[in-house]
Amino acid sequence: MLPCGVNLERFCASDVRGAKARIRASLRLSESALLVGTVSRAEPIKGLSVLVEAAARVAAVHSNIRWLIVGGGSQMPQLQSLARTLGVENQIIFEGIREDIPDLLQAMDIFVLPSLSEGLPTSAMEAMASGRPVVCSRVGGLAELVTHGESGLLVPPGDSVALA
Repeated sequence: MLPCGVNLERFCASDVRGAKARIRASLRLSESALLVGTVSRAEPIKGLSVLVEAAARVAAVHSNIRWLIVGGGSQMPQLQSLARTLGVENQIIFEGIREDIPDLLQAMDIFVLPSLSEGLPTSAMEAMASGRPVVCSRVGGLAELVTHGESGLLVPPGDSVALA
């Protein structure tokens, strides 16, 4: 059996600033904006509606934060609708499926994974390998991967207030 892992060479970019500037320019974001993002399938089990709800809570207090959701899935139209309903459609960038995940992670200031259930998610490991601080739900392997207060923050699953 092979252990789950991440190719560190792929995610420990030597050109961190170049990737960050390039991706932020393509997303039409300033260097000063705080970018909080995730790479995830848009399926109910991934808790992305909790992320959109948390984004709305944060937007009420901080106007310079943008949110990035990378990935495809059946829930994407509902997430976009929820963002419109909550008035944060201009703060959340829905990117769909992308191949340049290492560069996207370098552009993020914080990585979030609000899953309701997990095994050991590759995206969280990739974010950590990229040097991103992580905020994740305390579920499955995330509770073993992330040491709360040291290597990231763990929040109760489904809790948009705690996630915010």
